[in-house]
Amino acid sequence: MNPERSIGNKYGIDLPNSIPVIPSWRLRDRMKTAGIGLIMALNVGTDPPDIIKPYPCAKLQCWMDPLSVSRAKAKEKIGDRLEKQYSKFLQQSQRGGTLDPTVEDVRGLCLWLRKQARTERILLHYNGHGVPRPTPNGEIWVFDKNHTEYIPLSVSDLRQWVGKPTIVILDCSSADDDDPIITNMDTAASYWVKDTIVLCPTSEGEWLPMNPEYPADIFTSCLTTPIPIALRWFIRQNSISMSNLQIDPDFNVDSIPGQPNDRKTPLGELNWIFTSVTDSIAWNVLPKPLFQRLFRQDLLVASMFRNFLLADRILRSLNCTPQSYPPLPEGVADHPLWLAWDLACETCLFNLIQDGILGDNKDVSSPFFSEQLTAFEVWLEYAAIHKGNANHLQPPEQLPVVLQVLLSQVHRVRALELLKRFLELGPWAVNLALSLGIFPYVIKLLQSAEYKTVLVNIWSSILKFDPSCQVDLVKDKSLVHFIQPLTQWAKQSGGGGGSSNNTNIVEAAKQRTLIAFCLAATCHKYPNAQSECLRQNLHGSCAELASNDASRFQLLSPIAREWICMCIGNLVRSFHLGQTQAYNTNVHLCLIALQQDDDNANVRAAATYALSNLLRRGFSPSFSGQQPQQQPRRRPTVYEDRRRIEFDLKVIESMIKVLADGSPMVRYEVIMGLSNFVEKYLQAILVVAEDATRVVDVIERLGNIQEEQHGDDNYNNESNTAHSIESRKRVVSLPRGVNQMNMERFEKCWKALRAIQHDDPHPNVSEAANVIVRVVHETFYDMRMEEEAKIRDMTKSDHGLSGIQEEGEVGGGGEGIDRVKSVSNISMGSPDFKRNVNIFSPKTMPRSDGPSHRLPKTNLYPLRRSSSEAGGGNFPSSNVGDETRNIPAMPDRNLIDRVKAENLLPKSEFYKWKKSIFRPDYDDVDLEDRDDRDPLNPLGAARNYQNRRNKIVRREGLNIAHHFQILRNAGGVKMTSMLKFHSYENALVVCDNEDFVSIWDYENGVRKSSFKNGNPTGSRMTTAFWINESSTSLLFVGCDDGSARIWNGIVENNGQISGQAPTLASSFFAIPDMEPGQRSSSGLICEWQQTTGTLISGGNSRHLRCWDMTAEKCSTSIDIDTNSCITALTTAWDEDEAYSAVHNSNGFRGTGPEIIVAGLSDGTLKLFDIRTPKTGATFNEHGSWIVDVSFSSFGSSGGSQNEILSGSVAGDIRAWDIRSSSRSSLRAIEVQRSPMTALSVHKKIPIAATGSHAQFIKILTLEGETLQVARFHENSLPGHRIGPVSCLEFHKHKLVLAAGSTNALVSIYQPRRP
Repeated sequence: MNPERSIGNKYGIDLPNSIPVIPSWRLRDRMKTAGIGLIMALNVGTDPPDIIKPYPCAKLQCWMDPLSVSRAKAKEKIGDRLEKQYSKFLQQSQRGGTLDPTVEDVRGLCLWLRKQARTERILLHYNGHGVPRPTPNGEIWVFDKNHTEYIPLSVSDLRQWVGKPTIVILDCSSADDDDPIITNMDTAASYWVKDTIVLCPTSEGEWLPMNPEYPADIFTSCLTTPIPIALRWFIRQNSISMSNLQIDPDFNVDSIPGQPNDRKTPLGELNWIFTSVTDSIAWNVLPKPLFQRLFRQDLLVASMFRNFLLADRILRSLNCTPQSYPPLPEGVADHPLWLAWDLACETCLFNLIQDGILGDNKDVSSPFFSEQLTAFEVWLEYAAIHKGNANHLQPPEQLPVVLQVLLSQVHRVRALELLKRFLELGPWAVNLALSLGIFPYVIKLLQSAEYKTVLVNIWSSILKFDPSCQVDLVKDKSLVHFIQPLTQWAKQSGGGGGSSNNTNIVEAAKQRTLIAFCLAATCHKYPNAQSECLRQNLHGSCAELASNDASRFQLLSPIAREWICMCIGNLVRSFHLGQTQAYNTNVHLCLIALQQDDDNANVRAAATYALSNLLRRGFSPSFSGQQPQQQPRRRPTVYEDRRRIEFDLKVIESMIKVLADGSPMVRYEVIMGLSNFVEKYLQAILVVAEDATRVVDVIERLGNIQEEQHGDDNYNNESNTAHSIESRKRVVSLPRGVNQMNMERFEKCWKALRAIQHDDPHPNVSEAANVIVRVVHETFYDMRMEEEAKIRDMTKSDHGLSGIQEEGEVGGGGEGIDRVKSVSNISMGSPDFKRNVNIFSPKTMPRSDGPSHRLPKTNLYPLRRSSSEAGGGNFPSSNVGDETRNIPAMPDRNLIDRVKAENLLPKSEFYKWKKSIFRPDYDDVDLEDRDDRDPLNPLGAARNYQNRRNKIVRREGLNIAHHFQILRNAGGVKMTSMLKFHSYENALVVCDNEDFVSIWDYENGVRKSSFKNGNPTGSRMTTAFWINESSTSLLFVGCDDGSARIWNGIVENNGQISGQAPTLASSFFAIPDMEPGQRSSSGLICEWQQTTGTLISGGNSRHLRCWDMTAEKCSTSIDIDTNSCITALTTAWDEDEAYSAVHNSNGFRGTGPEIIVAGLSDGTLKLFDIRTPKTGATFNEHGSWIVDVSFSSFGSSGGSQNEILSGSVAGDIRAWDIRSSSRSSLRAIEVQRSPMTALSVHKKIPIAATGSHAQFIKILTLEGETLQVARFHENSLPGHRIGPVSCLEFHKHKLVLAAGSTNALVSIYQPRRP
């Protein structure tokens, strides 16, 4: 097992680049059939003149022999039977009919039905068995009043009478002749489906079947009584298999026990299977939009088309070609699922006959549904193998069957489990299931407690795909089924779960995560859901779950804590009452604790997201406005709610502390919180920004006067100018009700924002802060311009105006400001006026110190008042810069409208990002770890390569002999201050003394890539090392301003050195209090422990900080108790020990990872134990700057890594035993007389290399024996002296030395081969 703790790229916030699946499952317009009209042209006893019927011939109409009674009674009974058959599909509808009708009878029936149905659909059934077949001109036949002649009826007239929408059933020969006239084929598909639907048994020129084994109205029988005709046809088609059952083909289906609508009986189950099969066939052959309209829009239309599929199969076997509009695709009659229906029929009949219960009301179940679920499960196993490309799979044929199975309690649990697995395949699967009609079932089943566990998974997939389902949850009052489990679990005692199964505990924790996700998705930007969740105390339950003091909280995984925080955030987002309740129940304290103390960066970011939503400007429900003429009552401003201000300031101050967090994701969310804070308290922030600008104005104005004026009146001019600037009226007045103490706290927030704008090492974080500052400065600048316009307009209109003052209105949420709109006794020609104009000129515009371009003025002011409203026209060109021309005044513009009108302030996308990557089927094992175990997966293949590579390199490193030959030069590279070999690839990192980094293939002498680290001008890089060398390699670079950056993409997973510029994986301040640019200081010095994932950072600071890089937070801070800076750090980490079967597997020998040795600039060595804040032993024999310090595996302590080696600038190397109480060195080696500028000790063999500015490199043993001194280049520049040595680096597993100097060369030394 690989003991390495991988520190990967977890910091990107880019959304997936896949093409999104747009929800298209909702029906925009539902419809119902409100009336049924029957036109029965039977003429019982008289055959039509255009046909000669054979004998015997089909004669049954509605399953009765019309010749068994008189002609008058026969047609009445047939009409009653047909009406009764239709009533099974639609009981509450207007039904009417006419027997052997005339034209007027048909007209009256159609007009009456349309009047009753209004805009709903009408079904018109025409039976033309007693009249000639339709004419090619589109005419059907009816009778005259005396029933002696056939009268043609134009289908166009019929269509005009019946109106739209309509479903027309033509049960007659050659019925397709009338189809084009009825449907009007030139209309679009979406229109004609809604307009007219036509079902016909025959095509043009075909006659109805006359087989005496079937009814004469076989088409009507298929549409209205599908089970009897289907069983009769099946028995006759399978006479051989049915012969053993000795069953009469003409048996009455009523002898099958049960009712068609009772699924627990054989007849009901058979009808249920028929519905499932026909739905599945339609689902697989029809386009999905057409399926939705035909099978999900209208119950009667769905039944008719479902039965029409059966009619198509039966009539084609009788040499007829049924037609429909819209037409069905080819192959419906031969679909493979019909075989499943045949098997179900055969099984049902066989079981009934075998058990001798045909006619008894007993339960005989069919294996159809269990078999179909098994087939669906097999498809899911296949889809799981191709999950990465699942959206290209064909939809499963059995999906409609799963929907039908949800109606049965016997198979419901299994069906829900399979449905859950199907929805986990991705958005395309969710869209398919919803299009099929799964939604009403899953929302109704929420009321059953036994299914809630699996339903939570299903609903998480649905809400992730289509957030609009939140409306349905609230409307159906189903939120209680999600909130109740959280509430119950929050109220449970923390110690009651000791005897529970660990699997149940993990599953319960996962359920809370999914519930929190569902609630967060429901509350997101939906006030009704927020109000309902607030009423049911969701915030209180989440606060209890998110409390670090509750022992049950430890059962929750980080992702559960993360989504609970986001649930709180979405609950209070822009919801004033929710924010108030959250503050009253101390929810913010729980979130602050998570934000500062949680070990997971995602949880801290989620807590920050929730806190930032607490700071969002909350809106209460607006009144209906019964009296629009009445003057609205003034609402209090946010500054008058002092308790709320105190809460908000406490939250924002806690967020400012998190700006030192190691995760840029957390810091970015803090900036989003500051953005919400600035938006809410814009007036106070503008006051702070104006004060800062006034100070800059005074300094710049006094500096300009000192340069421009020289004379006796210099002092007076300075005093007058300073006085005029300080005493001028404020552009932004102090908010009403805010005291000076609070203003100081607002100023603190503004300063923190400006500091992040300039100093944060991650560009996304600093740019977000820069946008906020620019918006504030732009708003203030435009207010200045408006004020200047007012002064000029009022002075131009009346030079004698005095003492006029106006106040801005309080608008919107109460964010109005009071601004002075005039000056007193100032004329355009007076010096005072000119001085004031100069103060407002663009030269004194506040600066954001970000990008030089301003925000577009049109975006800031989408709508402006006309200049006439301000009492003046455009600005004159004199005394005003070009930027102030043609700017109309805006005296009553609300500040929030200024900024929010174009959404200039950045807003958090944290929830959107997290939702996009959330998987309802998540587990505690990371996806990459699962992929690593699969050798066929690209990540697994890369991991196998890395493991093989690592073993080979380590074996070679362990086999290096203790002797070596003379070193030779192998080439040079650019000037550098740091070098770092990759342990397993031929990659060498070369850093200069500013911010340029190069990646070299040192075996071939080729530079593969280069990039700029991005540290501020004047700072320099002071530490660099590799992270995750044995797997996905990252490069850590630290600078003397305390910032650290982690770069990804330098070495690819297949071992190739990338030629592309790397990407920034993360950045943070390892030492926040460090001052850059001090050449006499060490800058940032770091030590990396790969096994524990710990970063130890020190340097030009009084603190030694230990960072948990997995959690991205500082775990320990130790005061080093000295004013000297740390120049070198080391621990007893040995990577090979982690893979050695002889020693412990933790990577340390003798000394554990908690012991840190630091070398200082005053020559002392100090031991620190990160488990305690106290300083350990001190070794102080060195008298100058410690160049390097490292643990030795070759000393007198037998390789137990209790011996350390240190070298100083004075040129001496000393060995120490950290266990010794004498605090004296074991041995001292005087290496050189000139200052030692570089030192490197090999990890595998007992040699060291030292460098000097005197232009030589010395190779020596750890006992002090000099092996070789290199003074000249050999191959590339023979005879040339090497430059002053700035750094040295031994390869960890190879006998290779890299040396950097100040003369623009880097040399690679390796043993001379004989």
